[in-house]
Amino acid sequence: MSGLPQSSPTSRLARAIVRLYPERFRAEYGEEMARFIDDLRSEPRFRGGRGRAALFAHLALDSAWSAAREHWRALAADRRATGIPPHMQQPTEEKMDTLLQDLRYAARSLGKRPMFVAIAVLTLTLGIGANTAIFSVVDAVLLRPLPFPGAQRLTTLWGQHNGEKQLDLFPIKDFEDIQARNHTFEEMGLARSQSVNLTGTEAPDRLIGEFTTASTFRLFGARAAIGRLFTDEETAEGTGQRVAVISYAVWKNRFGGDPSVVGRTLTLDGRPHVVIGVTDSAFNDPFGSALEVWLPITSAPQANWFERGNGTIWGFGRLKPGVTLDDAKRDVAAISKQLEAEYPQANAGRTITIPRSRSTSSAMCVRSCSSFLPSSESSSSSPAPTSPTSSWRAPHRGRGRWRFGRRSARDVPGSSGSSSRRTCFSPWSVGQPPFCSRTGSSAFW
Repeated sequence: MSGLPQSSPTSRLARAIVRLYPERFRAEYGEEMARFIDDLRSEPRFRGGRGRAALFAHLALDSAWSAAREHWRALAADRRATGIPPHMQQPTEEKMDTLLQDLRYAARSLGKRPMFVAIAVLTLTLGIGANTAIFSVVDAVLLRPLPFPGAQRLTTLWGQHNGEKQLDLFPIKDFEDIQARNHTFEEMGLARSQSVNLTGTEAPDRLIGEFTTASTFRLFGARAAIGRLFTDEETAEGTGQRVAVISYAVWKNRFGGDPSVVGRTLTLDGRPHVVIGVTDSAFNDPFGSALEVWLPITSAPQANWFERGNGTIWGFGRLKPGVTLDDAKRDVAAISKQLEAEYPQANAGRTITIPRSRSTSSAMCVRSCSSFLPSSESSSSSPAPTSPTSSWRAPHRGRGRWRFGRRSARDVPGSSGSSSRRTCFSPWSVGQPPFCSRTGSSAFW
């Protein structure tokens, strides 16, 4: 390339961008520009997939303008060099008039072909929309790291029956045994999402709730905007307390951001719970659902949640430094075999597994779908509906989209409030089967 020797150590990208400029410009500034572009590429802000994309977009826009300007200047210089008298050169005003005439001609031509214009606009709209949607998904799933501490070491734990690929909930007792016996996890937590009734206020409501432990909050780096979060004693079996943590959105929308909400008693599912804190606005549920209230797992609506053999929760874990996902899978599988041998009746055919995904962090990303089944297929571990009109809420991200997933039990054909549904969650992974559970109409997951 003229002005930029092929032996130059500059990158192909830099040489390609410089090639857009006129030959005389390249001869004078080409090598300097190419080295400047390579220096930009080495800056920390332009590293990684998103950084490279941002740099490419910046260079493309800048080059499109400046290269066109230099070509215009080169053309003007050539016209002056040919000896064309100044009075014969077209003034700037006339150039603008010519441009406007061309634009008007193009508009008239397009106006005579409305069908062509409609198809062209539709094609551009669909193309731009599809590319934007695909990039949004890729950016959220592959490029942008999860907003949790040590996200690359986070994983989920699920139950399986009789070697089936379908993922399911597993018992709290099994989780406690794995938590005590494992050698691969730095910390573990559990959760079970289910809507709860809020009464005793001006307007009774149904909140998206989650029964969890203090360790789960620590795993995902939760912080309190006001008040505090759970302690281990408040969520442990035997020492659990009737306390609650509400979301930042509920605090702002329902309680008007009143700091005195901390210490207030809320009646949730007919039992009083003292609000001890409000989560920070930046805290996100790992599955992307718009949770509104958190309760200790010891506040479970049914005592049989703690029975051995009754699958009621899923687990989370952060691997110890240097431990691989395969190490954790082998560790958990070995403990599952021990439990099956120790409790043959309750744990027969039951195993605890860690889903294999593209990366440890992407196991947090899920998709969900729901379909109703006859009540005869309801699991014995399912919580009973609180009323014939109790509703479930599909775990879509964002409150606005959530409402499209809300459906009352009486909306189900042949339902009298005792219908059950099957909810499926597919980890965002290659070939990973979905987890499906059958729950009562009042359950969330």
